[in-house]
Amino acid sequence: MNLYIVNESSVVDDSEISAILPALTVYTRHIRNWWGSMQPGIFFQKPLVKEAWQIIIADDSDVAGALGYHDFTPGGRPISYVFAKTDMQYGYDWQITLTHEVAEMLLDPYIMRCEQTGDKRFHALELCDPVEADSLAYTITAGGVTMRASDFITPMWFVPNAPAGSVFDFKHHCAAPLQVLAGGYAYYWENGWKSEDHLGQTYTPEEFAIKEPGKTRLARYARERA
Repeated sequence: MNLYIVNESSVVDDSEISAILPALTVYTRHIRNWWGSMQPGIFFQKPLVKEAWQIIIADDSDVAGALGYHDFTPGGRPISYVFAKTDMQYGYDWQITLTHEVAEMLLDPYIMRCEQTGDKRFHALELCDPVEADSLAYTITAGGVTMRASDFITPMWFVPNAPAGSVFDFKHHCAAPLQVLAGGYAYYWENGWKSEDHLGQTYTPEEFAIKEPGKTRLARYARERA
């Protein structure tokens, strides 16, 4: 599988994107080591075929409350957007948004996968949401260039009674399964889609967008599945 990054932003230079491609490849290997995901070829260019997988780096968000999101086109092509100017406006790092969307695009490209975490509860397979705060990110240096990358949860995060010693996220920030850390959220289905913050408070997707304007990286579950 090939993943094409296209720069349509006025605030991120092409050279910045080209420079982090080796680090981005290392990041996908970190994900694969935990999740057995595909190892994509990553290219910084417009795709050669219409239905290629793409990540568009743009300026301003077109969805309320979104720093970036992953979606798929009417033709079934997985596609993600990173809103670099919106990131900067709210004090966030576009590289963390980029890696966030890459991680979740690899594991759930068609926005359909969930993990059952209760009798009637299913958590969306969103790898970065519970640990998406920029303060939890880590650095990867490759090719002489350092990139900031989003932390991500492991499969054990979805196991309610995980055994002692389990690792719940790549950087060992979470102390328990299903834990949401400050600055993050969890997205789950239980008689409708809900978002849960680190305080355990729940919101509809619309309420959460109002609560955290310009501060979330998301998937288009609510639109596709409402």
